[in-house]
Amino acid sequence: MKNFTTGALPTSDIAVDNKALSTNRLELFNHFLNHKISDIPNAKHKTSNKPVIESIIQKFGRQFIPEKFIEEGSTALQDLRQVAHLKVWEATEKYLNGTNYKNKFSEYQSRFNFCIFASNYLNFQLRLHLRLLNRDRVYGSLPD
Repeated sequence: MKNFTTGALPTSDIAVDNKALSTNRLELFNHFLNHKISDIPNAKHKTSNKPVIESIIQKFGRQFIPEKFIEEGSTALQDLRQVAHLKVWEATEKYLNGTNYKNKFSEYQSRFNFCIFASNYLNFQLRLHLRLLNRDRVYGSLPD
């Protein structure tokens, strides 16, 4: 019998690729979290110095959360902020790796700027998340 001393998978190559990909992903994530409204060229509100993600969170908090007044430290806004950060992290993975949908590969890096892609992805995912929360509230489903 022969003894195999090497594995079937090239694990060293995978580890190097994952490390480079994770640093890229972390850089994009931190860039979007620190991206300010005043940095956007041709923006409507150039005087605002808030991060883009905070303005998106507050916009969705005002529109879709049924409580009349949402304060800055409220738990509903904190929950929405956590969901937004998770969705931006998912957007970085989708932006770097692309997606396979119906056996068609979509690659986003060559077509979109990351900030625009992440903002649109975040808007869609927050709308979906809040729609599901409101649906569960109306029809009486309990949270998991």
